[in-house]
Order: sequence, then structure tokens, then C-alpha cells
Amino acid sequence: MPALVAFNRRWQIGSDDLVFPFTAGLMARFAWFIVVCSIYGVYHKDLKECHSQIALQTFFIGVIIVACLVMGNEVAIIWTSMQGTIMNTRPRQRIPILLYIQLALYVPEIALSILGIYWAFHSSTGCELGVVVPVQITVVLQWLILLSVFAAAAMFFDPLGALHKQDRSIEQSSKFQCQTFSKLVAALVTLWERRCRLLCCCFAGNDQQYMNAISQIAEMFASELHGVDAVPSDVAVGLILLQQQQEIESRGKEERSRIDAAAYFMRYSVGSYGWPMYVFMNPCCGPCSLCQKASACCYPANSLAHIIKDNCCMCNTAAIHLQTELRNEDLFYCSYHNKLYEIPFYVALDRDKKTVVVSIRGTLSMKDTLTDLTGHGEDIHIEGLDGGMAHKGMYLSATYIKGQLIDHGILQEAFDEAAKTVKSYRLVVVGHSLGAGTASVLSVLLKPMYPDLQCFAYSNPSCLNESACTRTEDYIMSVIVGKDVVPRMGVKNLNTLKRDLETVIMRCNQPKYRVLISGCWRAL
Repeated sequence: MPALVAFNRRWQIGSDDLVFPFTAGLMARFAWFIVVCSIYGVYHKDLKECHSQIALQTFFIGVIIVACLVMGNEVAIIWTSMQGTIMNTRPRQRIPILLYIQLALYVPEIALSILGIYWAFHSSTGCELGVVVPVQITVVLQWLILLSVFAAAAMFFDPLGALHKQDRSIEQSSKFQCQTFSKLVAALVTLWERRCRLLCCCFAGNDQQYMNAISQIAEMFASELHGVDAVPSDVAVGLILLQQQQEIESRGKEERSRIDAAAYFMRYSVGSYGWPMYVFMNPCCGPCSLCQKASACCYPANSLAHIIKDNCCMCNTAAIHLQTELRNEDLFYCSYHNKLYEIPFYVALDRDKKTVVVSIRGTLSMKDTLTDLTGHGEDIHIEGLDGGMAHKGMYLSATYIKGQLIDHGILQEAFDEAAKTVKSYRLVVVGHSLGAGTASVLSVLLKPMYPDLQCFAYSNPSCLNESACTRTEDYIMSVIVGKDVVPRMGVKNLNTLKRDLETVIMRCNQPKYRVLISGCWRAL
């Protein structure tokens, strides 16, 4: 931090990130150097009997000399990269020059490698097989080293590196700043749109709704990532430093009854994932149990009318029954319809707890991923919730499910069915991951109609703003297991994390490689 600028562009690596890759490269090249010297020492007399002895002698002597020069320059790069601190880049200002020298040394090395290929694999060399094979091994190993160097360069290549470099110089001179800023942001948006469309081309097609969602996601990524002159290793170092200084704050204990209820209703959330989750959780006996249960003939005709878009064998519905132990008549409605902002859910009657359960599935498709990433804020138009905002993708999904439940009378029919035995049924909404966020927003939308509603959100993402959260604490319970990262990935949390990382990095007075080594040592 800041990123390395070389060859007139910015790279996704810092000048203090070269310690480990060049150390690994130096070790590999030194081992290859030993092999080359050993082969030349053993076979140098036999090489004189070959027809191509001049080319072969030139190859071996040339690669030995070039290898010595390359290794010497790599030692200089490693030593220079170890100097200074994360923010103090002045001791490492010669890194670009050393990289230019390294690139210049690759030119004769590549030329010698091409010569080695021609000689080692040419049929008219006139050498014995015992001499040719070791030379072929030498050439192949040399090309593997060169290809690994090219792969590393491609990995750290920044497609907008030239614009980033120009943006940094503009910030220092403040001339044409607005024009360069707009150009860079537009390029970032275009780049992220291209990435998202490439990722989603298999299902998105030319659907305008998908294209709008991709554009919004691209704008969000561009706005969050622009202006951060950091590389991935800076983030890793910042997380290590931040972990060392943070203290875990103890919160008050939840009521035992609420914890027991959350544990009980978890089965409904797991059941919403259908047969893939059931087989994953029961790899040995699960497929057999599923085959026994999964048959259309197992369900009465009247119940099949309430199962939407399951597969021909009703495997997902069978998995719900196996996970939740529901009777056929208690699975009241089940929809596996899956589009952008329209996620699967089901409605069930829990006669033991006297509840109508709405369970919403989490992320299980690329469409769900797009819904997750549509993270702009959306106003919640509910009386008494002024200033409340929700995650846009989850809000639209919750609005869709509410429309299905209320407009089509599904919830009312479920409560009417439950009232035939006991009238004191209440509504419980559950979900995991994307389903948890959608369940939370849906609970806010349904609360005016069902005052005794309770929501259990497992691994709940950041889906409501602070104003809405403070007014929903009494009926929405979020369950987070350990260091689960999903509930901590909200846009606001990421902005806070970004500021904290910048602070700890600015205060760090150690070289980056020492911090990384200490972090790995603690992890072990």
C-alpha cells in the first residue's frame, strides 16, 4: 500500500509483496540451476561427440550465466522489498528499476530456451539417448519456470492499471481531476458489468430485469472499490492487525425459551433447500430414504395442486418431509419457482407448536446470487417505520412472497385449516442466508397484519438499516454461528471495515512480510 507502479501502469501487488513470490522463484530456479550444472558436469565430454555440439555448448554456458544474473537480481529484489514499512515506500523506490532489469534478463533466457527446444527435440542431433534425455528435462523445467513467471504477471495484472496510475497523478496535481475521475468510474462500471454478464450469461440472456440488476451491482462494486489504493495483501495484513487489537464484547444472554425455539424451527429452514441439502447432510442413507419417499404416488391429488414446480419425482417435497417430519396434509403450500427477486418458499402447519410456518430458501442458484448482490437501500413503506430501509434484492423478494401469501389467500387458508382444531395458531417466518434476510423483511411487512408474528433468521445478512433494526428486536431473532462472514457483509459494515483497515495499516510500523508470517504462525 500503495500499489506498485511499473511499466507505466498500476499493478494489483505492492512493492513489499515481492518477498514471498520471488523467494519461491529463487528456490525453484536455484534447484534447476543445480540440475543444469550437474548435467553439464557429467555429460560435458559426451557433448563433444554430438553433431550440434556448438549449439549445445552455447545453450549450457548461456543458461548458466543468465541464471546467475537472474538469481542475483532476484536476491536484490527480495532484499529491497523487505525494506521500509507498509506505508513507507521510499526504501523500496528502486523496485521498478530492478523489475526492468529482470525483464531484460528474461529476453536472453527465452532465446536460449527456444534454442534448447530446437536442439533437445530435433531428430538430427547425433547424440546418444542418454545425453538427449537429461537435456530435454532441463529444457522442460526451464520452460515451466518461465511459464510460472508469466502466470504470476497475469495474476497481478490490473486491466485498468493505466487509468489508476493516471488517477493517482491527477490527484497529486489536481488538474483535470473531474474528467479523469469520471473516466475511471465509468471504466470500473463497464469492467464489472462485463464480469457479471460473463458470469451470468448462462441464464440471464437479454432479460431486461437481469440487465438492470447487473448494472446496479456493477455500480455498487465500482463505487465501493474506487479510491482504494490497496492490494489484496494489504487487506490480509489489515485483518491480521485488526484481529490483534479487537476485543470480543459480551452481550446479555438471550432467554432460554427463545434459543430453544430457534433450534426447533431450524429444521424448517434446512428443509427449504430440498433434496440437495438432505443428501449432503445424509450422504450414506439419504439417497435411499429419498428414493423411498420421492414418488408422485405418495401424495394425494389435492396436495399436489399446492406444490409448484417441483421435479417429476417430487424429490424436494420429499426432502422437506424427511427433514421436518411433517405429515402430507401439514405441508400446506410449496413453491420452487425461482427467478430474480422470486425465491422458493413453503408454508407448513406445525401442530405441536401451534404455528403456521413460512420457510424461505437461501442462496442456491446464480439468480439468488444476483438477488444477494443487489444491495442498494430501498425504503420500507410501513406505517410507524419512518426512515426504515432494506436491502433492495431482499425487499423485492419479500414483496413477491407477501403477494403470494396475501393476494392469493395462502396464509388465510392455512390459518383457516389450523382453526379447525385450535384457533390460537401464530405465524412464524424462518429462513437461512438470503432466506433469512428475506424472512426479516417479510416479517416487517406482515407485522401489522399478524401482531404475534415471530421470525427466526439463521445467518442473517445485513438487510435492514439501524432505524429498522431497533424497532424489530422484539420479534426478529438472528442466529449467527461463530465467525460466519455472511451476516457481517453489509455495505455499511464493509465501509466500516475499510476505514478500520486503513487506520491499522497507517499505524503499522512493521514490514508486511513480518506481519504475514506472524499471522500465519498464530493461525497454526
